[in-house]
Amino acid sequence: MDYGTGKTADYTVTPLNDAFNTLNTFGSACAYDASSKLIHCWGGQEVSTGKLYNILSSFDTTAMKWVRVAAYPEVPGHMQSASAVVGSSLYMYGDYGSATNRTSDFYRIDLKTYALSRVTATGVSGIRTFHCMATLSDTKLIMHGGATTSDSTYTNQVLIFDTQTNSWTDVTPSNATTAPPSPSGRRSHGCAVGQNGGFYIFGGLDSLNSQDFLSSNDLWVLESPQRQWKRLTANKANNIPNVPDTRFDTCLVSLGRFLITYGGGNAEIRSNSISVAYDPNLYFFDTDKSEWISSIYYA
Repeated sequence: MDYGTGKTADYTVTPLNDAFNTLNTFGSACAYDASSKLIHCWGGQEVSTGKLYNILSSFDTTAMKWVRVAAYPEVPGHMQSASAVVGSSLYMYGDYGSATNRTSDFYRIDLKTYALSRVTATGVSGIRTFHCMATLSDTKLIMHGGATTSDSTYTNQVLIFDTQTNSWTDVTPSNATTAPPSPSGRRSHGCAVGQNGGFYIFGGLDSLNSQDFLSSNDLWVLESPQRQWKRLTANKANNIPNVPDTRFDTCLVSLGRFLITYGGGNAEIRSNSISVAYDPNLYFFDTDKSEWISSIYYA
């Protein structure tokens, strides 16, 4: 989509390497590098075979094509990790290898040499999958939520990683374990850092109990520098114009004063009965006005 004109266009994109079909995977962890204008995607699961990838795929947003695919045989395949670019490095955390093989794997790829190394960090961390990560500054990233030891154990923990000291700091607000004004623990949500320094989270799956899950559409900001949660739109606030429906596996990006969300499924998972609906719209939230302002249909 051209944000200046609001127009959308279809592009034909082909895999760069048939051995790693980047167009036929899900659960990859993708992050945008503004300096190179590349999107770097780590891991994922091949749809038809179920194979977990240990590859990094890079997409050029100017040329609109895949420009690099590289495998890292020294590490296992990963899916449902989270990633963020800090400086000239891509950081990837967590993994959902299987229902019984979640990990706290933490890797760094130098985007100048594309060398991979394991990160040895101090401070608070732990098993994460279906979580969310974003670039906080030139030296720090921020991570929120996700599933921990099981599909029904979600966290609301907020962690900041300092790449200069290789240390985690738990910045979970004091009101994060109570009802609103704090978001519930969740997974499969979108997050982004706005130009105002606030950390925004949107949507995701809430766990009602061990078997029932519902997607949400509440929007929250962890304000800077107070580090306290503020709810901007309530869950299931469908009577407000332009508010996206409830959804999980959605993306959230920051562009100037706007947040943009796209994709995801509106799900109800009850006693192993799954109902999912998908939405072809783009939605825009104005952080200055603190309101959803428009949507663009794209199919």
